[in-house]
Amino acid sequence: MDTIGAFDEENWDDDNSYFSFVDKIEELENGYHIIYFDSVLKSEITGDVDISRIKEESVKMIFANFNKKVFRDLLDKLKLKSIEEFEGIWFNLVITEKSNKYRVLVYPEYYNAETDPATPVRYIGESTDIISSSEIRKLKDLFDIPKSSPVSLLSVERWSKILSLDKIHCFNNQIHDVNVHNIGQGNLNTIVNDDNIPYFYFDIGGGAYRNAFTYPEPNPRKLCFKNTKLIILSHWDYDHWWTFNKLINEDLIDYPKIKWLVPSQPTGSISKRFYDKLVKKYKVIIWNNQKTELYVHPSVRVIKCNGTGNNKNNNGLAVIVEINNHNVLLPADASYEFIPWTKGLEFNGLVASHHGGKVSTTIDGYPKANENRGKIVYSCGAGNRYYHPSSKSISNHKALGWSMCKVTYCGSVSFLSNEPYGSPCEGDLGIEQVF
Repeated sequence: MDTIGAFDEENWDDDNSYFSFVDKIEELENGYHIIYFDSVLKSEITGDVDISRIKEESVKMIFANFNKKVFRDLLDKLKLKSIEEFEGIWFNLVITEKSNKYRVLVYPEYYNAETDPATPVRYIGESTDIISSSEIRKLKDLFDIPKSSPVSLLSVERWSKILSLDKIHCFNNQIHDVNVHNIGQGNLNTIVNDDNIPYFYFDIGGGAYRNAFTYPEPNPRKLCFKNTKLIILSHWDYDHWWTFNKLINEDLIDYPKIKWLVPSQPTGSISKRFYDKLVKKYKVIIWNNQKTELYVHPSVRVIKCNGTGNNKNNNGLAVIVEINNHNVLLPADASYEFIPWTKGLEFNGLVASHHGGKVSTTIDGYPKANENRGKIVYSCGAGNRYYHPSSKSISNHKALGWSMCKVTYCGSVSFLSNEPYGSPCEGDLGIEQVF
């Protein structure tokens, strides 16, 4: 049971007062900032807290879209100087019906765009403020993903036993393709054999909350796990694990031997509650931050990104897949300069970082395409609220030789296949687009 000590109950507000974690900030080309606050009612965090006993209706994802001035005013209100200081912090968020410039939308923890009522418009109240360092420590103890797990990352030999790779004969030609799937505004990549059966998943995300409308039917996608050796999670942003969360919630998955490899990161209540579901059913291996890379298969290298601070995008995991002299970089949301071992390399295939959104990398730090004929995929949902892929991302990549381009909202994409093909396991992993 995850517990923390008692919180100071003095001067608390009513049930519109939340402990809020700044889960995600998207800076758009037009200067607006989209912010997600992973929030739990303060009234739930008293005494010794058991996360599993927090009522679902007490957990909210609160969405804001502020222009530069309003965003700056909010930072000033919280006595913060920059986005970097704001992202990943806990604070006291008061939500009110009284209209002001800080307009927000309040989503339930497991928002379903098809069945849930319209999301109410609310506002950030005047009492919103920073919280004490002791309260922050207690919240981090409760909600951060742990820094270690019973299984350590020691050697390829140890991993062969963990993943039963000795049973499938680890030769390079067993990995046949890398696919990027249409799951709306999110990320889901599969590394498959010649029957399109995934040996590895890199993220199992999907469009959710403000971008829930981008998730295609059927929702959730039916996936194939019968030969899956490992699911690698890049980081704990919800759009990188949302599909698996829905499969668990709707009791649509029954593969208890699935193993997960995940990074240790600061998170809020929603991601931590998903993590707790995983550890109850599956073997979850937490990346040892002392290790910088690991081959989980001769063709599949997992890399620890080296970003600092609380930006989950830049300190999670990335993957390089090498198949028959073709190499494909899967960066998830990491800005390219934070992915070690890639500088100076040329790649044949690339899933654009951050769905084609803003990254901190200058154009000199973008990966270069082999012979200026690179295949690039933008994993994003049609009409998404972030306007991904951005025109700047497209032009920067094109300048570095990424001349062959696909977007997943036109259908799932194969990097290496010559023609579209059907889905294995009677699932929804078929390929509609090839280069």
